[in-house]
Amino acid sequence: MSTEENKASERRFHEEVWNKHNLGTVDELVAPDVVEHNPLLPGQGPIREGFKQSVETALSAFPDAQVTLDDLIAEGDKVVARWTAHGTHRGDFMGVPATNKQGHRRGDRYLPLPGWQANRDLASVGHPGRHAAARRHPRVGAGR
Repeated sequence: MSTEENKASERRFHEEVWNKHNLGTVDELVAPDVVEHNPLLPGQGPIREGFKQSVETALSAFPDAQVTLDDLIAEGDKVVARWTAHGTHRGDFMGVPATNKQGHRRGDRYLPLPGWQANRDLASVGHPGRHAAARRHPRVGAGR
């Protein structure tokens, strides 16, 4: 795939999965035995099914969740995506009852492509310890 096709695939993933809440797209774009080194949620199960379960958990707690791609950089078969998510905490999330407050989170991801169908590892990148700290102290319901 070309660099532009790789970027289009990542845009489609964000739009379909996170903004339209279409989890069927995960089956299409993510390899069944993908390895994710930075799980979406603590205790996330392995492979694609674990990823989908974590997405379902997040979307049930933040049913109006929307993700904006702030930057999308591609070179060869690699894509780096920097994103911002916004949503209202309307359901239990990681043991925290609904607060009905707006929250946001920023993140970035490094993806070897094409898609995740190449059965390669996924890894999130960013500030050291940021994701571990977020798991210990989730900013659920934190204001903007």
